[in-house]
Amino acid sequence: MLCIEAFAVYVTAASSGTSASSPFMQAGQSSSKRSEAHRVVLRECEDVRARFGEPLFARSMLRDHTPPAYELCTQLLYDAVVDESERAQTGARENAGIS
Repeated sequence: MLCIEAFAVYVTAASSGTSASSPFMQAGQSSSKRSEAHRVVLRECEDVRARFGEPLFARSMLRDHTPPAYELCTQLLYDAVVDESERAQTGARENAGIS
């Protein structure tokens, strides 16, 4: 069984390994500013009973387990795994009504 875990993380120039003169930063953007990103991890779960046997309640539990949260996780995982050219081909097939 596979488990998808998603986390909101904040990226700064220092944590991403870029310098203040990085081409990825927009003009006028300070290196101290941070932007939100998403980290998605796909893990194999070998012992399902141990992993899901006793629920752990967190503050964000209700928000994390809504259908839009699952859709976001699967979309982020898809975007991270499938390259852009393949996404374009898939989009063209879907628009044409071909599976």
